[in-house]
Amino acid sequence: MGRQETDPYRHQDSVVDAALDWFVRLEANCDALTRLEFERWLEADSKNAKAFEQIKDMSGSAALRAASMIDAEKLASLDRSNVARAAQKQRVGRRFGVKAWLSMAAALAVVAIGAVQLPGLMLRWQADYMTAAGDFRQISLPDGSVMMLNTASAAAVDFDNGRRGVRLLEGEAFFKVVPDPAHPFLVSAAFSHVQVTGTAFAVRTGSQIDTVTLERGHVEVSRLNDAADMASLDPGEMVEVTSDALSPVRTVDAQSALAWVGGRIVFRNDLLSAAVRDLARYYPEPIFVLSSRVGNIRVTGNYRLDDPEGAIRNLAEAAGAKVSRLPGGVLILR
Repeated sequence: MGRQETDPYRHQDSVVDAALDWFVRLEANCDALTRLEFERWLEADSKNAKAFEQIKDMSGSAALRAASMIDAEKLASLDRSNVARAAQKQRVGRRFGVKAWLSMAAALAVVAIGAVQLPGLMLRWQADYMTAAGDFRQISLPDGSVMMLNTASAAAVDFDNGRRGVRLLEGEAFFKVVPDPAHPFLVSAAFSHVQVTGTAFAVRTGSQIDTVTLERGHVEVSRLNDAADMASLDPGEMVEVTSDALSPVRTVDAQSALAWVGGRIVFRNDLLSAAVRDLARYYPEPIFVLSSRVGNIRVTGNYRLDDPEGAIRNLAEAAGAKVSRLPGGVLILR
């Protein structure tokens, strides 16, 4: 029996829906007849080939693999007979939808669970405090200072023998530091080292860059690779740090930049693609922007972070974009 229009696994775009079906059919049964039918489908419309290439690109993304991990762990707990029956059911089905496609992706991910989980295990071994995507955590430190961890963040602390140190392992943290001139408060990240005695500031770390933003007080920021390469920040200023250099100190709207501390996120004439990247930090599943035209539209807004999907949909609507939600929460903007 065919799928009804109310089926949540049917994509709004019939071409994308067909491309998803073909992707799974080819993975499950790539015999000569199936391949011939597929080639005819590709030749029937240029949109078909474009949609299929987009599906192939998404299927290989690290983000989609990560999104399949929970389902993969569930599949790993099944006994072999159950897995075999599920696989046989997929092979004999005449129509493959998005749900089957993601289930297959999750099954394949079982094989790679060890490799995918290893970085997370290493992070958990190092961290004293962690947050998941979309979560926040406020920590009272031994000296009375406060650290707030943003979404998907991790930190290790060192307050032994009079030291006041934090190592930001991942993500972003905001600090309200109790003044103590005799014991500087030190924060290190991937590329930066921040020293203060009493102030309020945030540090965000990534794979290629650290960002330090000062709300009040004064901080000294230096590169881990070269302590002599240093910048001083006054309230409302920020600096970016890489392995090679510090950026020029720049004035920012600290209230907007640090709005996440109050559970908000603010965009002011930002590219939709950049806004989606920021919101993706708070959304636990992958988000794809398939249209460069849509991604280059400027957007403005102030949103609650406890509803990132709602914020994404509002921004997309303002930009004239359409949002499709695939099984597991994957969002596609086009």
